[in-house]
Amino acid sequence: MRMGIRLASALLLLWPVLPASAGLWPDDASALVASFAAPSPEGFTRSLVFRSEGQRVTSWNAGEVLWIERSGGGDTLVLDHDDGFRSVYRGIEVRPDLSGSVSAGEMIGYAAGSDWRFEIVDDERDSIIDPLTLLPSRSGLAAPRVERLLVVLGSDRRVVGDGSPIPSGRRDIIVELSGGEAGTGVPVEISLYWVGVRVGGIRFDALSEDGGAVILEAPDPRRFDQVYGDDGALRFPGVMLNAGRGNLELRVEDETGRVVSRTWSVTVSSGS
Repeated sequence: MRMGIRLASALLLLWPVLPASAGLWPDDASALVASFAAPSPEGFTRSLVFRSEGQRVTSWNAGEVLWIERSGGGDTLVLDHDDGFRSVYRGIEVRPDLSGSVSAGEMIGYAAGSDWRFEIVDDERDSIIDPLTLLPSRSGLAAPRVERLLVVLGSDRRVVGDGSPIPSGRRDIIVELSGGEAGTGVPVEISLYWVGVRVGGIRFDALSEDGGAVILEAPDPRRFDQVYGDDGALRFPGVMLNAGRGNLELRVEDETGRVVSRTWSVTVSSGS
């Protein structure tokens, strides 16, 4: 599952100071192959990852060249922008004469021989933020699809279906969904409701470093193993399901602000 975030009104609450311009895509949006906060062998993906085929790479916004590290395996460029933002371009071939100031959309180099990464850092909040929140919206994207919901009972995983009996108590809920693939919107917020009460939620808009580890910030700090299982599946750990009969609902907001949901009619029993 490829995951990242675009925020609408909620973004204003989390990030009240934004650049005057939302910025430009540094590469063709169709070259996007991995999104922000998606699982990777190293943990959370802290950038957007673009397919590298020697194409031009351009500046996300107007700024000043802060740092260039040149390497045969792909250069790293850091640009400093207004309002405390930095943009980072990893794995590109930086233009040899690049220095000083750059304008939005200016060519800064070429994609090198492997997939390259684009990262935005908010220095004022000491956070790595999802670039999709500061890029023009992509259009014509299919909606994410909720495939399955599973409840973990000890070593057993039960697929949730209409009429499914579920023992009450704290349960890990596993979410299987599609989204972020080519032509499909990236899921940006996922919420779980039991009889209308929100019992779990994850946003994918910001990462920060804590003790050498990269953690997901919202709605509260979460380590990688609190968000993804060993198989890379998304999970809500320790969800409290009180006894009763009603609807278990999963809502998914994607980068376009569209919300899709799926509901299961279940019975949560007081027995084990």
